[in-house]
Amino acid sequence: MAYGADDYLIKPFALLELNARIHALVRRSQRLLVQGILVWEDLEVDTQVPLAWRQGQTICLTPTTHKLLLCLVRTAPAVVKKQEMEYLLWGDEPPQSGALRTHIHDLRQQIDKNFRSGLIKTMHGIGWSLDRCQQAADS
Repeated sequence: MAYGADDYLIKPFALLELNARIHALVRRSQRLLVQGILVWEDLEVDTQVPLAWRQGQTICLTPTTHKLLLCLVRTAPAVVKKQEMEYLLWGDEPPQSGALRTHIHDLRQQIDKNFRSGLIKTMHGIGWSLDRCQQAADS
């Protein structure tokens, strides 16, 4: 995952534009870190131990799926590129196999399979992101 600035303004800029961007950043940060728990939609992820909760159900994660999920929640709703995920898990030496796809599949089985709406969205050829929960068709 890349750390650092995710927004900038080029001079000269209007104060209204600056104010709007600050408010957007504050809204985005409100889902982050509340006593060691990251929240996205109906998903909560412990930042210290490999546990998550969705709709009140406890989900035990592996250390690898925990890393991937934390990365997705911290970045949501933006897309995390495949290369970023590989670097997160294996540094500069990712395996040649489809190991990352296998870990994403495992994560989907835990986070999405038993729930009405899936959160993990694949951006083919790019990476993955967390989507907003879809409302039921009858609501």
